[in-house]
Amino acid sequence: MEILIEGLSYVYMPDTPFSRQALNDVSLRIPSGTFAAILGPTGSGKSTLIQLIGGLIRPTAGKIQVGPHAVHHNSKSGSSLRKHVGVVFQYPEHQLFAETVGRDIAFGPKNQGLTQGEIDERVRLAMQWVGLSPELAERSPFQLSGGQMRRVAIAGVLAMQPDVLVLDEPTAGLDSRSGRELLETIYQLQRERRFTVILVTHDMDEAARYADFLYILSDGRCAESGPPAQVFSQPEKLREYKLDLPEISKLVLRLNERLNPPLPLTIFRLEELERELLTRKGEFG
Repeated sequence: MEILIEGLSYVYMPDTPFSRQALNDVSLRIPSGTFAAILGPTGSGKSTLIQLIGGLIRPTAGKIQVGPHAVHHNSKSGSSLRKHVGVVFQYPEHQLFAETVGRDIAFGPKNQGLTQGEIDERVRLAMQWVGLSPELAERSPFQLSGGQMRRVAIAGVLAMQPDVLVLDEPTAGLDSRSGRELLETIYQLQRERRFTVILVTHDMDEAARYADFLYILSDGRCAESGPPAQVFSQPEKLREYKLDLPEISKLVLRLNERLNPPLPLTIFRLEELERELLTRKGEFG
């Protein structure tokens, strides 16, 4: 589903001495079926934005539309969005509670009023999607590794088959291998099923590797947006927003000091760089 945000603002504790403007007149569009990344320094409004998209809080001003479903400041609740948007917050494994993996994943579909047969199928599919072996369904989630617990938590959201999946720092606390495997799994699933993914991350390499579109928040506003090649071609602007280039982009820029013609700045995966360099071996003396 397409996400359209118009004039969105949010104030915490309005009309009190502790009032704080978290978002200020944000407008952006996330095309349907794309993998988007939201970037920005701490305090830029990223967490507030995803809570609004997920219908967990209502805007102070403006409108959020997910497909045909809209919420604005006069809406009674955000339930119309919650039915279509699944949000996975940081350290979602802390919210696991059931005796078995299968029961934990089944919690959401059960609350959707599905039959037992439909619930069982949703659990089976969700476990398959995140790469969990079927035999783990009867295991306690608390006997699993950190990476497996994270997959169980994400499977619980995917089992509800949302049109939009929001991931808030999904690799936080995981080792680099587990984090990469988790994002690769989600990336491949998104490509196969064409739902919309919104990734909130501090990791520029994650954003460059997986996202079709980037949105940079700064001081509660959407300061920049565009495909990775466009956004990461402006290192000076990134520094203004207290962000850095992806490590792969830094490497490409260093290599380009020795290459003519230069490597394209659209390379964001190591395997792509390796393939490009293999075709130009003779240029390195």
